[in-house]
Amino acid sequence: MSLELLSNAQMILFAKADIFQSLGVDLQTLIFQIIAFLVLVFLLGKFAYPTLIEAADRHQKEIDESAASAENVQKIKDQSKTDYEELLKKAHEEAGEIVHQAKEDAESVVKNAEDDANKRANTIIDNANNQIKSDIEAAKKNLYNDTIEFVTIATEKVTKEKMNSTEDQTLIKKVVEELR
Repeated sequence: MSLELLSNAQMILFAKADIFQSLGVDLQTLIFQIIAFLVLVFLLGKFAYPTLIEAADRHQKEIDESAASAENVQKIKDQSKTDYEELLKKAHEEAGEIVHQAKEDAESVVKNAEDDANKRANTIIDNANNQIKSDIEAAKKNLYNDTIEFVTIATEKVTKEKMNSTEDQTLIKKVVEELR
């Protein structure tokens, strides 16, 4: 039986060999090529594939890091834009406050200048009024004295006698007082 099996196996091999030969394939070359392929797969799996896989992993890691870095840059950009807008808004508010304060300061300066000008004008007017009053008083005294002198001269001419000057002045003052 074992011989029969062996002969059956040989027949199957020869039959298969005949099939391969009819296709133009040499069974020994095919087996050699299969063994060479398996050795090549083993060597590539042992030496080349780990290096390629490591390089692919490094490349993937670099891609992931670049993506994370890009996300961080985008976040920083967004934060910078927000900060810029806040700073711009704050600058506009401060500029408005500065303009408002400048207007208030200008109004205060103008009001103070007007108050000072009014005070100076009032002082000048008061001084002028006092000077006018003083000039009027001086003019009245001069007029009074001139009137007394003219009356004395007129009286002297009318009476043709001259009284002494104290008596003249006393009499004239009395007459002028009565006239008032």
